[in-house]
Amino acid sequence: MDKYKDIISGIFAKYTNIDKSNAQGLIDELMQYKGHWGDCKTFSDYYQTYINIFYAIGLAHGILGRYKESLDILLPAIEEYNKLSEYGYGKKADFYQLIGHNYCHLSNEEEARKAYKQMAYNEFRNLNRTSYPVDLYSFRTPSEYAIKDIKNNTLSFSKLSAFNDPVDSAFFKIEEERRKTITDKSELLGSRLISEAYSHFRARSLVSNVDFFKLNDIINPKTEYLCTTPEYQSTLMWGYYTDCHEGFCIKYKFQNRITLRNSEDEVIIAQMDYIQSMPYDTTLTFQKCFLTKSIEWKHEREKRLLYFNPNNTEEHPTISIPKDALQAIYLGVKCSDETKKKIKGAVQDKPHVELYQMYISSDNVYALEAKKIDRC
Repeated sequence: MDKYKDIISGIFAKYTNIDKSNAQGLIDELMQYKGHWGDCKTFSDYYQTYINIFYAIGLAHGILGRYKESLDILLPAIEEYNKLSEYGYGKKADFYQLIGHNYCHLSNEEEARKAYKQMAYNEFRNLNRTSYPVDLYSFRTPSEYAIKDIKNNTLSFSKLSAFNDPVDSAFFKIEEERRKTITDKSELLGSRLISEAYSHFRARSLVSNVDFFKLNDIINPKTEYLCTTPEYQSTLMWGYYTDCHEGFCIKYKFQNRITLRNSEDEVIIAQMDYIQSMPYDTTLTFQKCFLTKSIEWKHEREKRLLYFNPNNTEEHPTISIPKDALQAIYLGVKCSDETKKKIKGAVQDKPHVELYQMYISSDNVYALEAKKIDRC
């Protein structure tokens, strides 16, 4: 069994770069061992060698312009792979991207759209799904939607285009510019449909001083802080996101229950990365598409909740969260009596939630301080 697995792996090593000059050669060599492909179907490598046979042949057919033949290989293979393994999301995303590409060349827009949506879904599921038990803060305007989230134990999400950064996500601007240089109609259709698939992502911005990158260090995980001033005392965040201190700040603590869900609502939480620049010729990864911003935003110390449901059509979808995830609410310096009354009513059945009133600090006129207040 290992003999043929080694032979197949050797063929892959030989054809690291597949193009028109060698695509048929790859197909011919792999087809010689078709009777032994099943010998490569082993759990020890999560079926990677086995499933890569079909991917490689499908890719080669596509390169040679044989799009129907490519689909004839890829479609039953991805169906089998989905049954064989719940995981392998990265490879599944590759399959669906290639399937979408083939459908574009066959002018089948509807099937291409479905494939690219599945590509995005599997790219999303391939991300780190850990939910860190650290304090996270959400600065909110005094809107009915925000208060409804508190009352109903829900989290609402928004389209990235609704955020205050006009290039969040940079993917859409870069892909928009790239389309101006595309002359092939099939490639143009693919670019448009991929952008459409990614437009289904929704996000919620939170703040934490904890450095998730250090928590993620495999060799030496540790808790380090990006800032020593408590999150709820950030005058900039209050000014940016609470309608000039008229809103409030919610303190959450999530366990894995928020990311390990038993539904089509997929949620991950991740730390934003901040970089100096992103040229238009940047090779885009999912991290750079949705979890990277300009260094100008670094002071926000954003932790982003990303949401994706392949069947979602809502502008502002919501998910349920455990009641104990909501820990405290800080009322802005200019928070009105009416808003305070609504918030107190929203937490009436949540006796564990603490309420604080923000004031100008008694020690420093440029600083804020919080004082615990009665819930009544």
